[in-house]
Amino acid sequence: MAGAGESDSSVTMGLTTQKNELVKQFCIYDGSGRLTTVYTAARFARHGTPCTKVDYTYISPTSNLVEKMQETEDTWDSSYDI
Repeated sequence: MAGAGESDSSVTMGLTTQKNELVKQFCIYDGSGRLTTVYTAARFARHGTPCTKVDYTYISPTSNLVEKMQETEDTWDSSYDI
């Protein structure tokens, strides 16, 4: 399902690109070593290129069980290329 201002075909295109092409990711972890945010973009992405951002929310501060996962569109930041 597409969000506001997005067409279903653009969402499908992004998912197909991630499935069939090489991608790069930037992962952010919390103090407990749990994954909190993942940015995924095509391997040739440059600063400002659209990318996918997935945020993870956990059931409790000490749990490793994911309560909610939210995927949104964001932009790639050149500082992610380390």
